[in-house]
Amino acid sequence: MNDNLSPIVLFVYARPEHTQRTLAALAANAEASESELYVYADAPRNAKDQAQVVAVHQLLTGITGFGKVSVIEREHNYGLAQISNIMDSA
Repeated sequence: MNDNLSPIVLFVYARPEHTQRTLAALAANAEASESELYVYADAPRNAKDQAQVVAVHQLLTGITGFGKVSVIEREHNYGLAQISNIMDSA
């Protein structure tokens, strides 16, 4: 891995097609194989989002093309508002 490269952080939720395209685009970059990728995957907000969130989480198990991949899957829905509050208090 190249210490001169900034890590890549990707937040995903319930859009498997967008997630797949984003991962493919990121992996196509010349420096991807030397980069760290951190993916934060929130839990479903409600039953309606369950299937899409599960589909996104399944995509995350097969990520390749990066120097290092860390996937953080939440057991409970944090939502962007709660994350924003956490970051504001830091």
